[in-house]
Amino acid sequence: MNNTFPILSTNRLILSLPTLSDIADIVKHVNNPRIADATATIPYPYQRENAVAWIKMATEGFDNKTVYIFAIKHQKVGEVIGGIGLHLNVVHQQAELGYWLGEKYWNQGLMTEAIGRVIKFGFEELHLHKIHAVHFTKNPASGKAMIKNGMVQEGLRRGHVLKKGEFRDIAEYGILNQ
Repeated sequence: MNNTFPILSTNRLILSLPTLSDIADIVKHVNNPRIADATATIPYPYQRENAVAWIKMATEGFDNKTVYIFAIKHQKVGEVIGGIGLHLNVVHQQAELGYWLGEKYWNQGLMTEAIGRVIKFGFEELHLHKIHAVHFTKNPASGKAMIKNGMVQEGLRRGHVLKKGEFRDIAEYGILNQ
């Protein structure tokens, strides 16, 4: 891999390294209790400092070649509407996929599009053997986006994550580079 962060595209999206100029868009879309409730690590309220930390993680992760975090930009709208990333486990040639999308853009197939493009990048450019992801079982739409991209459910972890005082189940999905 070279030292230039990749820019990926789909029919409707541009996936690129998030930058400080994206902070307003990031906060606008992710500062939503429904997004925080659907993810294990996104806080609510989500503030400027959270966006700065996410951008720093993306930049440092790329510099270390351990994380590839992409801002999801809608080509027509021209703003960041979500985020998606691969957290690498180099020893085992695999990565964990994580993502979020602004609520205004749910149920339009955009995340399915982004997931497919990032999986392709992971297999073709990073030469990963496996990409895996989890979602709260209370968020079945996330699992559907994974399934549409060839991921298969590999397991269920009951009461695995404590979120807002409640132990939640997570479903595990994976796809192999074959």
